[in-house]
Amino acid sequence: MAFIYRLLDPTDHTIRYVGYTLKTPDQRLVDHRSNAYQRKVRVQQWIADLTTRHLLPLVELVEETNLPRTREVFWIAEHKRLGCSLLNMNNGGAGTTHHTLESRAKMSAAKLGKPGHPLSLEVRRAIGDAQRGVPNSIAQRVHQSEVMTGRKHSDETRQKMVESHARRRLSSQVHPN
Repeated sequence: MAFIYRLLDPTDHTIRYVGYTLKTPDQRLVDHRSNAYQRKVRVQQWIADLTTRHLLPLVELVEETNLPRTREVFWIAEHKRLGCSLLNMNNGGAGTTHHTLESRAKMSAAKLGKPGHPLSLEVRRAIGDAQRGVPNSIAQRVHQSEVMTGRKHSDETRQKMVESHARRRLSSQVHPN
């Protein structure tokens, strides 16, 4: 069961926003208030402005429904028809939930290299080339030691370390200083 709710201005009781939620309308109001600091959309800006005046929007249940997207679209249209100056960014129904493949590719490309997103292969190679042969500073080595203290390497990792050490030893015998 979902709820269609509306937010009212506490000063004049005008209807400013219509939405749907699977939570209770009061719980959804808490979410609106928590996100207001972002000020990304009009309803967040409005709630943030109310908060600076020590006011909160009023929340009102419109209806309970099993068709929340359809009913949200209906109620937004109905309130607009009645002349309400709504802060909704679209006509309801959960907004933009589907992006074209082209849009998704653009969004993915824009995120490359940002925290939590992978670097491109070209950038990773450039970083590796720049770091190759540069010894770690004492601070880096101390930090690595602290992080690794108490950890056990897996058998697979230990085998790789043995093989790497053997290659380095052979290389130094073939090419002595």
